[in-house]
Amino acid sequence: MGYVKVHSDWKNDPDVTTPVYAEDLEQIEQGIADAVRFDSVSTTTARDALPSPSEGDLCKVTNDSIVYRYNGSSWVKWTKPTATYTATVTSSIGTITTAVGTGAEFALIDGYMLMRATVQVVTAGSGAGFLRITLPSGYTLSGESTGASYGPSAGKGGFCIARPTENSGYVSAAQADGTTYISSGAYVSIEILAKVS
Repeated sequence: MGYVKVHSDWKNDPDVTTPVYAEDLEQIEQGIADAVRFDSVSTTTARDALPSPSEGDLCKVTNDSIVYRYNGSSWVKWTKPTATYTATVTSSIGTITTAVGTGAEFALIDGYMLMRATVQVVTAGSGAGFLRITLPSGYTLSGESTGASYGPSAGKGGFCIARPTENSGYVSAAQADGTTYISSGAYVSIEILAKVS
């Protein structure tokens, strides 16, 4: 079964039509957990017998160490990231003096890009707001996507989002409460599955 949104269109305060309740947050967190889960099966043929797979489900086959993705009609081999690139790191407000995008990699399958990157803000300067990490060049986002981020130096997890309506060339990341990751010496890891063309 696919993810069911808590609200179809969230509203900002002071609007009271989309309140946030604990059970709403539980549903959102479960949706994230379900989106990244791996089902472990014992043989390559067993992946075809998984109960009612949904499009986008992932399956790791233990005897051949291959991950498969269900594309809506069949299981397709999901290749691990094979391409790397140098990510450019900027901020939505002000200017980061020095930042480094390291370990950026991506893989393409069925019109989706799995992108992972680790970035370091060496000197924050006037940088604030969202931390922005560029996508590999040559790809255009064709749908809004969300992913996960983690800032070990802040000790906090967060989210990342890619919105083609704002800029199709980067992913924006912030802590779960919306505060910035940007500070001198900060490290941030992100992972996102984005629909691209």
